Formats: sequence, structure tokens, C-alpha cells
Amino acid sequence: MAEKEQGRSKSGKRRKRGRGNRKQEQKIQQGPAKPAVICSLCEKPIEVISTAVSGMSTGDIAHLECVIRHLEQSEQLSDSQRIIYIGQGNFAVVQYRNEHKQGAFTIVKRITHETSEQTKLFKQSIGDRLPQVPM
Repeated sequence: MAEKEQGRSKSGKRRKRGRGNRKQEQKIQQGPAKPAVICSLCEKPIEVISTAVSGMSTGDIAHLECVIRHLEQSEQLSDSQRIIYIGQGNFAVVQYRNEHKQGAFTIVKRITHETSEQTKLFKQSIGDRLPQVPM
């Protein structure tokens, strides 16, 4: 049996190569670097818009986790309580039924952090500075 030609598969068809330029193409499409959006609480960049909420004062932007940590410090929590994000700019102090903070819980207190209008405005204001998710 004759040796296979280099670059060909068993069926005799050529293998496609040259996908190494994909990263370079993506960099070209992204355009110039945009100024980073910085968390007002931890002062680190916010890379994904879904992990951002408005900060503690008007015009500030913060990571969701940073706001939760800030609220945990300001609230008097028992061992079976914790603060969670419940959506649409609202947080809640929840009481778990077991000691492992898992499973069923009841909402003890609701904390309104931002209105839907505030959320919409701040995300529009920073939307052009955040990386776009490739489709």
C-alpha cells in the first residue's frame, strides 16, 4: 500500500488548516480599547454588565458581590441569615431553615437598592464601555 500523502486523511481529502488567525480577526473587529468601568466599592474593573448594579451613591457602579458584602456589614444578621439578590435591583435578608444556609428559606426583610429606571439608565451609560459578548 502506498504511503499517504502529507496533509491528507485516510479518505484522500485534504485537511483544512489555518484557523490560527481567528484571534487576530477578533482583535481587529473589537476596535480601540475602551476605558474600563471601575467598581466604586472594590475599585476593580467590571467586565460583565450582568454582574453590575448601581453603587451606594448616585452615579456609582459596583459589582453585585461588593454590594452584598456592604449590605451584610450594615445589617444585623444571625447565623442562619444571609443577604441575596432577588432581582430587579432588590436584595433580601433571608432566614434559612437549616444551619448550612441551604434549601428552604423565608424572606425576613426586602431591601430596595435601585429602581428599574435607575438600572436602565446606568446600564445604558456604561454599555458602550463594556466588552461585547460574541455571537
